[in-house]
Amino acid sequence: MRRTLPILVLLLVVTAIPCHGVVSLPEVWARVQVSLESGDGEGLERGVKDLMTTASELGVRRLTPYAMALVQWARAHPGKRGDLAVRLAGKLDPDLPAPHFLMAAASWNGGSPVTGARQFVSGWIAVLRDWSSRRLLLRSLWPWLLLGLVGAVVVGALFQTIRFLPELVHDAWELGQLLFRRADAAVFAVVIVALPVFAGLGLIWLAAWLFVLIWAYLDRRQRVVAGLLWVVAFLLVPVSQLWVDSGLGAAPIPARATAMLAEERADLSTLQGFADLEEQLGTSAIYHLVLGKLFLLHGDCLDARLHFQKALLADSADPRPLVFLGNIAFTEGNISEAIQLYSSAIQRDPRCVLAYYNLSYAFDRSYRFQEADSMRIKARELAGREYTRLRSEGRELKIVDPQVGRDDIERLESEVSPEQWRVAGLARRELPDVVGLVLAPTPLVFLVTGLLGLVGVILRKRWMWTASSCTRCGNVFCPRCKTAVESDAYCSQCISVFLKRDMVAIEQQSAKLDQIRRWERWTGLGRRVVSILAPGSGAILLGRWGKGIGEAFLVSFLGAGALVWLPRFMAELEPSISIVPLQVTFLGLAGLVWLRAIVTSWVRR
Repeated sequence: MRRTLPILVLLLVVTAIPCHGVVSLPEVWARVQVSLESGDGEGLERGVKDLMTTASELGVRRLTPYAMALVQWARAHPGKRGDLAVRLAGKLDPDLPAPHFLMAAASWNGGSPVTGARQFVSGWIAVLRDWSSRRLLLRSLWPWLLLGLVGAVVVGALFQTIRFLPELVHDAWELGQLLFRRADAAVFAVVIVALPVFAGLGLIWLAAWLFVLIWAYLDRRQRVVAGLLWVVAFLLVPVSQLWVDSGLGAAPIPARATAMLAEERADLSTLQGFADLEEQLGTSAIYHLVLGKLFLLHGDCLDARLHFQKALLADSADPRPLVFLGNIAFTEGNISEAIQLYSSAIQRDPRCVLAYYNLSYAFDRSYRFQEADSMRIKARELAGREYTRLRSEGRELKIVDPQVGRDDIERLESEVSPEQWRVAGLARRELPDVVGLVLAPTPLVFLVTGLLGLVGVILRKRWMWTASSCTRCGNVFCPRCKTAVESDAYCSQCISVFLKRDMVAIEQQSAKLDQIRRWERWTGLGRRVVSILAPGSGAILLGRWGKGIGEAFLVSFLGAGALVWLPRFMAELEPSISIVPLQVTFLGLAGLVWLRAIVTSWVRR
């Protein structure tokens, strides 16, 4: 209580002191707006320079809202004045992507492609460095990837099924003849192959059912590919739902405040959003400390001081509010009050390095050099190796603000009750209902059919035959219907014609060769046609599954990027980017992959 009473008296004195030492950013920006309206280029450059000087004094590195305002003005006023505004916007916020892309377009139009390309690359680097644009970019990648995966799964599963559907039908027919009369075998085969239809299920169930039934006819490598396709198909909907549930709108206010503090960026919307939470979070000292720092980044010393005072009253152990208040007093020229506040911070925490460090400069300003040296030595002892970095981070006024950032906001989130978060509209996200996602209608299709497919492979490998297709004529055969055993790759007719030539008449051999030529002609034509319609399908029908699925994915991925991702997400990410060149590039690459797949299918027999 003895320590608290002098601090409260001091706060009353400090509160009455107006904030005249630091000009706010909005005040300087008003002069910039006057220059914009009057067309005064020199005044505009001078105003932007003053704005940057004020920001440096406030510890602000990125003046994002003011840079964006200049960009918007430049878009509405093309020409030399617009180019000047874009260039100045790049100075206000070097990590803002828009100025780089606008300058790239201006360089291209001005006949400087090298400079334009360099600015274009710088723009993409800025996209990756900027927190908000990087977040949107990463979140937009899943729909893009999803479309590519859907294309690969559909083409891979469909044409794998088509490739082995004759063997499946043959075995169902043979099994029906084994269990029932010949007249009922056809009915049995139809029921087995189209079981989901007779069960009243949809087309997705039928497609998945046929896909897992053909697993028994695959070799080991093909089963690995089929298993990967099944896993991707099973995960598509749950992962997409997680993507949707994670939030597609604006980032939560705490996350935006964290990025704002880390990037030392002015952001009026985030400041306002965080300030609006005071009714729900106002009992937390960390909340007021963070909000005070956000106000300080915008040069609003009065509101910053108010919230540092509230943080001071809410937490009797944290010395940082006192250091902040001391810094504000120091910048306003109230050195005696700054000394009192720094000393109070030291009383709270005798190991507070910044309190000693800033107090040494306050003593210097008061010409109390011996005491200043003593405080500087103490700060160096406490900081150790960090003292050099501390000095390098000092502003023009030499004093340094305490660190406020991610750790404080995470602590705020852990301190606030779930009910407070709920009232504030920032309820913590619960762990996803994994069971609910897996048992949703579409994933359930692949889960059930996949398990049945595994059981079917095990049972058939142990107790049942599997049909094959003749490598010469394409006829399907199995051990039950094949009379000759000289070859596993040929049907009985081809064994007789090609392995027992002396025992077969010439007319029969000629007829068989004509049949083979017709089969090769029609299957080759069909493969070539579908390779034009579906990229990668020709390779899959030739047995080159990995290549075919890879081609299907690349064409789907690049096509979706050109036709969906760029128009939908890039326009939101950065309107300054001209997406037409990127669309042409993506479509050109997709066309090359597709053309190569077609050529490969046409040149092979």
